[in-house]
Amino acid sequence: MLDKPNWRFIKRDETRFWLPSCNARRLGTKLVATYAYNKNSCTHNCSLTPDYWLLYLGTEAFPKEELTDIERELIDTDIRESESEEQSNYFSCSYVDSMKSEALPYEIDIDRADFEEGEDGDDQYNRVVEDCIIEQYQANPC
Repeated sequence: MLDKPNWRFIKRDETRFWLPSCNARRLGTKLVATYAYNKNSCTHNCSLTPDYWLLYLGTEAFPKEELTDIERELIDTDIRESESEEQSNYFSCSYVDSMKSEALPYEIDIDRADFEEGEDGDDQYNRVVEDCIIEQYQANPC
């Protein structure tokens, strides 16, 4: 039997990964991404060390107070445009475990038994759970 999912979230400063020419970097804004992951599920992805699948939930901007409304809108546009790209990814368990994480504050009430057995059922279940987490995050960011 599989361990019960232990969904957690982390916030990661990703400012340095954005192009220097983007509005947020140009205006000195800190960009922090939120990811959810199941602490009880890891995989070996072409390496000897295990990885977690980090589900990208969104990016928050922490601008300087002196920004104008137009500058804030430019930053929001950059973030919205970047969110159209797939940003979920695998990260090493040791890296993620070294970060401060908190329990995901959402109720994930989806029963694995409602899906067919085998790999196809696992994939369907995982997609439904991820969609549920994203939907709840969009309604109430953590």
